[in-house]
Amino acid sequence: MDSSVSLLIFAFNEEKNIRQVIANCVSALTAVDSRVKIIVADDGSYDSTPEIVTELSEEIPYLSLSRVNENAGLGSSLARCIPEIDTDFFMTVPGDNDFSLDSICDLLSSREGFDAVIGYYEDMSGRSTSRKFLSRLFSAIVATVSGQKLIYPNGPGVYRCALLTDFVPKSAGFASIAELNLFVSKRASRLKQIQLQYLRTESADSKSLSLETAVEVAQLLVRIVATRALSILRGCGQRSHNSGS
Repeated sequence: MDSSVSLLIFAFNEEKNIRQVIANCVSALTAVDSRVKIIVADDGSYDSTPEIVTELSEEIPYLSLSRVNENAGLGSSLARCIPEIDTDFFMTVPGDNDFSLDSICDLLSSREGFDAVIGYYEDMSGRSTSRKFLSRLFSAIVATVSGQKLIYPNGPGVYRCALLTDFVPKSAGFASIAELNLFVSKRASRLKQIQLQYLRTESADSKSLSLETAVEVAQLLVRIVATRALSILRGCGQRSHNSGS
């Protein structure tokens, strides 16, 4: 029998996309021979997203809604929902439908035998030139300062829940996914990275290009540098202690 798995969908005002995202998740989970769950983490949507999820949950018994009344960010959704997940694995799914059914299936089918599987996009032709440049720059900087060789730190992934018992995201928005992936990559003894298909053509007002996100990313990079520097100092201190004794 397969290991049990929960799909965690992040949604904020996704009434145009949420039905298709849930339909993709349901289709992907038909191949899983174990207990499954779909959790929609609604981050204070003021459109009809919560009502659509509630309606669909009457037809899909393993679909549930976790909702807050005010928008608090993706990191808040992670912090709220991860402790409530009781399956062997959980997987992050964007609610904006930029994640193909094939990609969901690929991540799910790759999880057995690994502690985490993290996806990356090789072909991002649906993104603007500036977004592609910033994504690659961010990935290169994170790899350099963290020492973790993640191809795409913000990529969706499937994770063994036992690795995340003490994970508390410090970022509120999109950078919290990079936090999650870095946290897992340091603890996973068996980590796999796979190429996924990017679907969506990016809109001009993408939140990922906002000033708020830029500040959050900068704060994350500072924390990564500080954590690595502290680790190096501790290692030097331990070596000095050992040589002195």
